Amino acid sequence: MFKASLLAAALLLGASFAHAATIVVNGDFETVHGDGGSDIYGMTDYNSTGDTLSALADGTRSSSWDVFHAIPGWTKGDGTTGIEVQTTNALGIKPHSGDHYIELDSEGNRTQPSNSSMQQTVILDAGRYALSFWYRGRPGTTDGSNGITSAIGNGILDILEVNSGLDGLAKNDWTRITRRFTVDNDNTETTLVFAAVGRNDELGGFVDTVSISAIPLPAGAWLILSGLAGLGVMRRFKRG
Repeated sequence: MFKASLLAAALLLGASFAHAATIVVNGDFETVHGDGGSDIYGMTDYNSTGDTLSALADGTRSSSWDVFHAIPGWTKGDGTTGIEVQTTNALGIKPHSGDHYIELDSEGNRTQPSNSSMQQTVILDAGRYALSFWYRGRPGTTDGSNGITSAIGNGILDILEVNSGLDGLAKNDWTRITRRFTVDNDNTETTLVFAAVGRNDELGGFVDTVSISAIPLPAGAWLILSGLAGLGVMRRFKRG
């Protein structure tokens, strides 16, 4: 029984650090080429210019942003317009990190709502995690235009973390948002989703620097593990 308890504690400790590194692919949106280094072109049928993703940071005006079906690590949600990638030259806004950030109330062709979503599949082991990203409301808009939801889980996870309150936050700076969630089973495949939920007016809030990281064991857990290990040594010594 003692061995089983010690083993379980050790496994828990291992799981806590197995995913200590960031596991979201292209969470800062700085990877600009597809497989084999190929260029990724914007959607010219969505009132966009068809620029390559790699050229946006050097572009001016309409060539400094575009809308994409997919970018490395992310795909647009089914039935949504697309992922709008912007750079400093689009609105004069400096990204939180790197050269690119995302708007999901995307420029469209007006055949479907401009509010869009983006998603990627992640695989997580059992443990506690933190979803972190940076949000900024679009300057010059009124509350109701900037809403963004974040979600991790599709019924597999115990806790579905959804935030629908990202509207009206500071429009002159980036705000860090953190959501915590728990995974019950190892090798759980689930979906990370961001979606615009404000007015369909092609003027929405921004997202940058997305990550999911394991939450380390609290300091007390180290004491428990140390105590269990010490008891194991003592028992082996008495048996000898």
